[in-house]
Amino acid sequence: MSKNSGFHSVDFFRSVRDKLADLLSDMATDEIIAFFENQEESNNSATSDHGLAGRRSRADQPARGGVR
Repeated sequence: MSKNSGFHSVDFFRSVRDKLADLLSDMATDEIIAFFENQEESNNSATSDHGLAGRRSRADQPARGGVR
């Protein structure tokens, strides 16, 4: 059987897990919770449909196509 020379997902996720463990190991529980809450906001706020519709509404633009 030939060896797969492509992406190795198990190795990748193990390295991500290890990096997070190192980063979070010195934090208190409330700091860890705040860390992940901030990560979620930064990843989703710019591209979510709800956020985009809100920004368009505040700019007096239609939420989904069309002309006002």
